[in-house]
Amino acid sequence: MKKRITAVVTAALSMLTMTTPMFSHAEKNEADFVIFGDNIAAGDIRGGTVEHNFGEILADYYGGTVTNYAESSLKSNELLDKITGLNDEQKNAVKGAEYVVINVGANDIARYSAVDLLQFCASKKLLNEGYTAADIPDDPTLDDLFTLVDEDALQTFASESVTNSFALLTRLRRISSNLCVSNDTYEGYLKNVVVDNINKSVAEIKKINPDAEIIVQNIYQPLQLPSDYIEYHTSGNSNYITLLNQIRSILEDIMKAFDEEVNASSGEYGYKVADVFTEFTSLDPSVIKNGDNPGNASYFVDIMGERLSGGDIQPNQKGHLAIAAEIIDTIGIKHTDLGLFSEIYENLEDKAAYPVIALKTYESAAGSEMLGDVNFDGIIDAVDASAILTEYAVTSVNSDAATFHARQTKCAMVSDDDVLDAIDASLVLTYYAYTSTNGNVSLEEFIKSQN
Repeated sequence: MKKRITAVVTAALSMLTMTTPMFSHAEKNEADFVIFGDNIAAGDIRGGTVEHNFGEILADYYGGTVTNYAESSLKSNELLDKITGLNDEQKNAVKGAEYVVINVGANDIARYSAVDLLQFCASKKLLNEGYTAADIPDDPTLDDLFTLVDEDALQTFASESVTNSFALLTRLRRISSNLCVSNDTYEGYLKNVVVDNINKSVAEIKKINPDAEIIVQNIYQPLQLPSDYIEYHTSGNSNYITLLNQIRSILEDIMKAFDEEVNASSGEYGYKVADVFTEFTSLDPSVIKNGDNPGNASYFVDIMGERLSGGDIQPNQKGHLAIAAEIIDTIGIKHTDLGLFSEIYENLEDKAAYPVIALKTYESAAGSEMLGDVNFDGIIDAVDASAILTEYAVTSVNSDAATFHARQTKCAMVSDDDVLDAIDASLVLTYYAYTSTNGNVSLEEFIKSQN
């Protein structure tokens, strides 16, 4: 293909920039959000916060605002207290919101489990030097667990014998049963405490704003570690590998139980459930989870540190993007995005590794792309050619003055030189003129025919 543009085409494109109305992006369904939740909703990560939490992403996507009342380490009873104690300003924010998102429960599970685990470790002398059972807080956090427990001692204990591993697993299974099962033997903490508090919180929100759509997130399972990572960090000790796989399985059961309880209540209390658990796992339902197929949460949380205790179980930026995508999917109102939602994805250095199932959810919310269609209206025409030429004219003078979103730039570079210039605009205009009289042919096929 000749790398030049005829004077006629250049003139035609120049006229287009003056006579063709500038395109408008797909209209956003403006909506305001209020977020209630814990560390996840606050955007906490080790050493700081993510650049853009899911609330910010949602507000940008829908062209509205977000008011985020999330608090680190918040439990469900504290959420209920917070909502029942809202001041007038906070109530007005809830009254004005189209959507209220609730993310809570992970701290309930973690802190409930930490009490029992710390007592077990104290009884087996597995605490760090200088700590005893007397140092265990009444309501310990995961940080307390990591601070008090000697990770090396625990690994040695669990690796020494099947008996030791069995003793720890028995303790963990008892915790799981007390969380998940509600009968005369087990207390059903998830149903009778956590989800009950969520349901009461939803009812309080509805008193303030009966028209708001309320979305409750379920909880992802962060310990979906690849087998090669586990092999490396356990030095291949089979007892410890088996133990970690059992722990992963127990956590899966707990998160599934939570999901079942919120879904069972959602109809009665009038809220939708955003299935973050499935998004982070991103395994086809036909795939059996095991050590070789643990799920893909490790892509969305930076869990794989030099030591297991040093990993981060909070969502990274990719995790917040995936949560936003799932909430958009749950809301069901979508448009072609040229904002923060797609900008974050385009800037991911490892987007090629984005888990396929979660990627489908993202792509559904972001909208389709078509080479040459820079205004995302599903048509390649003179408007696109004009926009490309205008962008080229602006950036050829000042590269920092670019107005195209990353997705637009990708769609605009129709030639094979990875440069946005007048050649691209010429090709789009020529293609438009050709298809106006010669029927349907793809832009890619048309460009090949010009070579």
